[in-house]
Amino acid sequence: MKRITSHITIVLAVLMVASCNWFEDPVPMPKGEFRLTLMTTGLDTKGPETGAAGETNLNENLIDTVDIFFYQNGADNNTNAVHCLKMALPAGSNSIVSLNIPISADEIVKIFGTAPAVPAATTARIYVIANATNPARSMLNQIMANAASSTPSYAGTSINSLKHLEILKPGPYTSQTESSFVMDGYSVVTLSADRTTISGHVKMDRSGCKVRLFITQIDTVTTIEGSDTLVWIPQPQYMRLFFFNGSRKTHIDETLHPFTPASSDYFTIRGNNMVLARTLQRMPADASQPLQYWFNTIPYYSYPFDFNPSGDLDQTSLVLVLPLLCPIANYEHSHNTYYQIPITSPTNGLDLTRNSYYQIYVTLSMLGNFEESDPVEIPISFIVADWTTAEIKAEMRDYKYLTVDRNYEKIVNQNTGLFKYSSSSPVTVKINTVKYFNYAQNNFQEITLNGTGNPATTHSVSENRMVYPPGGTAHQELDTYTVSVEPDNIIKFERIIPDGVFTISTINFTVTNEDGFSETIVVEQYPPIYLTGEKSTVYNTGPTNNQWGSVIVYGYRSRYGSGNRAISDDSGTTGNLGSVQDFPTVTGTGNTKNNNQNQYTVYVGSLAEGFINGDGRNYAIGDPRVPISQAGPVPGLQNYGTTFKLNQYRKSRQDASDMIAPAFKIASSYGKTIFNVLSFTQAEKRCAAYQENGYPAGRWRVPTEAEILFIVNRSEAGVFPALFDGKYWASSGRCYNSASKQFESGIYQSVRCVYDVWYWGDAKGDYNSDGTIDYGIPMIGDNPDGIARQWGPVR
Repeated sequence: MKRITSHITIVLAVLMVASCNWFEDPVPMPKGEFRLTLMTTGLDTKGPETGAAGETNLNENLIDTVDIFFYQNGADNNTNAVHCLKMALPAGSNSIVSLNIPISADEIVKIFGTAPAVPAATTARIYVIANATNPARSMLNQIMANAASSTPSYAGTSINSLKHLEILKPGPYTSQTESSFVMDGYSVVTLSADRTTISGHVKMDRSGCKVRLFITQIDTVTTIEGSDTLVWIPQPQYMRLFFFNGSRKTHIDETLHPFTPASSDYFTIRGNNMVLARTLQRMPADASQPLQYWFNTIPYYSYPFDFNPSGDLDQTSLVLVLPLLCPIANYEHSHNTYYQIPITSPTNGLDLTRNSYYQIYVTLSMLGNFEESDPVEIPISFIVADWTTAEIKAEMRDYKYLTVDRNYEKIVNQNTGLFKYSSSSPVTVKINTVKYFNYAQNNFQEITLNGTGNPATTHSVSENRMVYPPGGTAHQELDTYTVSVEPDNIIKFERIIPDGVFTISTINFTVTNEDGFSETIVVEQYPPIYLTGEKSTVYNTGPTNNQWGSVIVYGYRSRYGSGNRAISDDSGTTGNLGSVQDFPTVTGTGNTKNNNQNQYTVYVGSLAEGFINGDGRNYAIGDPRVPISQAGPVPGLQNYGTTFKLNQYRKSRQDASDMIAPAFKIASSYGKTIFNVLSFTQAEKRCAAYQENGYPAGRWRVPTEAEILFIVNRSEAGVFPALFDGKYWASSGRCYNSASKQFESGIYQSVRCVYDVWYWGDAKGDYNSDGTIDYGIPMIGDNPDGIARQWGPVR
C-alpha cells in the first residue's frame, strides 16, 4: 500500500494573538497544512501583550518542549491515546511558531477514523503537556519510545494517567527566575471534510502558582518605652521578601490529583540565601510622586498542594523584612523588623491551587518583631486570579532588579571570595575603600585606600605596603585588591595576601547594574596570623587628676595623680601583688619606656619558619591552661568580697612552655608592675586578680615562654611596639630577659598577663543601662561554666 504523508503545521500561539476573532473566523489554511494553537492567555486577549497573563521576561510564556497526545472522538479520560509525539521548539518560543511534522494517512485514520461516506468534518480529542520536568519527563520519554517501537504501545497515555505524573522543580535554586513552567491543556481538534486540514486551539494552564506582594502604605511608627518616645522611620528601599513552605513537587494536574508533599518536598527562601530573596520596587519609581505600591518585581512560585493542618509545618507564607531607623541620642540605630504575611486563609482555603496568581495587598502601620523566628502577622486583603487571564499591569513587564547572595563575607586565610548575583541588566563593579590598621606605632592608625576611576567589569586598588615576613626583613611590596564580573553571574574578589601582613583588611565595593540599582558588599580578609588592637580605656570625670582607668587588680583601679597604688593579697603584705599605675608612668610624661597604652589580641592560625628563633624547640598551637580537673581556688585571694569567690581558676601549665594559645589578648602598659616586682607565685595571683578594659578577672594568666617569644618576635619585626623591656615571668617559672633575649631563672620579676580570647570570646564585662561598659565593678569568671561574677566593690 502506498504511504501517503501529509505535513501538519503546528502553530504555537504562546503569547501574541491578534484578537478573539482570530479563532472565531480563522484565516484560510493552505490544503495539507494542519494548525494547532497552544495558548497561555485567555481568549479575551486584545492585541499583543495587552492583558496577557504571563510575563514574557520571566519565562512565564515560554514553551520549549511539548508532548502531544491524540484520542478518538468520544474517548473518556481513562482511554489511552491512539497517537502521540514529542516536539522541541526553537529557543525563545514566546510567539507563534510553525513546525511541519510528517503524519501518515494511517495515523489520520487512527485518530479520526475512516472517511465518512458523505464528506464531513470529523473531530478528535487532544491533550498537550509543555515543559515537563522529571520525574514526568523520564516517564514521557519512555512512553514516546514505546509508541515508536515496532509493536507500538500506548499504555499509560490516558489523560487521567498523564495528569497524575509528578513534576519537580530542579534544585538547588540559583536564580530568581524559572527556566520555564510546566503547563497542560486539552481540547477538540477538527479534520476538514476533505481531510486535508486540521484546526483547533488548546488553552494551556500552568501547573504551578504565582505570588506577588503589593504594599500600598508604609507608616512611621511611634512607640513609648518608659519615659522614652521612640520614632521608627521605615527604610523601604532596603526591604527583602522571604518565602516559607512552598512545594517543589506536585502532580501535573493537582486539582484532579491532590498532592500532599513529603517534608523533603518543601522549600524556604530566607536570609541565608539572599540571591534568591526578592527585592521590592516602588511604583512610581520617582519618590517625589505619590506612592501607588511597593511590589516584588519577580514573583515567588510554588507548586500547589493539599495543606495538612495537623502536620509539622505552618501554611505557606511570606515574611517581609523592613529595616527601621530609630534615632536615639543623635545616633541612628538600624533594626530589621519582620512581618508574616499569609498567602492562604481558612475562609478561602489553606491549599495552594494550580494556575493561580495570588496578589496580596497589605499596609504597614505597626512595628514588626525584631526576631525573624517570631514575625508579626499582619492583616491582608488578596485576590486569587486565574493566572491564564489575570491582567498584568504594564509597568510590571519592565521590571528592574539587582540582588546579591550576601552583603558581607569573612575570608580567612584565602585569596578569593565568590558572590552570586541576579540582575535585570549587565553589572559593573567598583572598589570604594580598603581599610586596615597599622599597629607599628603606639598611636596606631587606620589606613584608608580610596578607589578611583569609573565602575567597570574589573576594578582594582593597589598600594606599596610595608610587610614584615617571618625570618626576613621589613620591606615594601605591591599589594593589589581586585573585584571582577565573571561568567555565570559571579562577582569575584581576589587579593593574594602578601607574606608578612598581620592585619585584617576590610574591602568595601559596589555592584551596579545599568538600571541604576546597586548593592554594596563588604569583605573582611584575614591572614593566617593577625592581630587587633584597642587603646586601654581612660575616663575623665572632671579635672585631669580625677582620671581613672580600666585596669583593676584585686579591686584596686589605676588612676591619675594618686601615685602607683600598691596592692596586697589577703596576707596584707604591702605590694605583694604589685601595683596599679599612676598614668604619667604610662603616657610617657613620667617614663619613656614601657608606655604602650594598647591592648593587642593575637590570632594564631599557623606557625611558619622564622616566627620563633634560637632554640629548635617544637612549638605548637593549643590550650596552655591546666585541665578543669586541676582548677581550684587561689590562696591569698579569698578574703576580698564574700558573695562570690574565685574557686575554679585555671592557671597556665608549667609544662606548656612550648604552647601558644590560638587567640590571646595581652595586657597594656597600664598593667605593668613597677612598684614592686613579684615572685612567680605572686605573679600567678596577680594575673588571677587582673582585669582590664572590661575583660573579667579570673580569666587572665601568666603567658607561656612561646607566647612571650611570639610577641617579642613580631615586635622586633616592627609589627607593633615592644611590650617586654626587662625581665618578665613565663608560666614555666623562668623569666624572659629582653637584654639577652633568653629565658633564665629568676626570683622577683615583672609580669604581663594574657587573656584567652579563643576560649572566652571577645565580649566585655558588665554593662550600664546606657550601653557603656562599667569598669568600676571588677568581674571574675568561674572557668568551667563561664559565668562572670561580681567580685566586691572597687577600692
